[in-house]
Amino acid sequence: MAGAYEDWEEEFTVLASELKISDAVRLQLQKTGLLRCNPSREGEEAVVDLGLQNLVVFEPKPSLNGEDDVVYLMARTKFMHPKVYALAVDTRNSVLLGAAEFSTGLRSLSGLTYHFGAITKYI
Repeated sequence: MAGAYEDWEEEFTVLASELKISDAVRLQLQKTGLLRCNPSREGEEAVVDLGLQNLVVFEPKPSLNGEDDVVYLMARTKFMHPKVYALAVDTRNSVLLGAAEFSTGLRSLSGLTYHFGAITKYI
């Protein structure tokens, strides 16, 4: 499969609000803080629980392990937030397989520096 989006074929429609999440993956999400959002303004709730449909999701990539129905997505709680997470989604069964912090960006003189996380265990 080529990397161009034009080469992708639609087989399934997956809605974030309808993804099944196991208890183990839900615990994983709680540990990463991916579905928790701190307030950006005074007067907002201390912590807001987000649904998967509230994440900024980008860069879909097919699995490299021959799992045709698994797609990896990058996700952030807010646009341009420095913390980025990788999500593994089984598109055929509408199941979130896992999530891991992919990187934390640090501003430096030369631009953005990435610190890679434990995503390799999902690929």
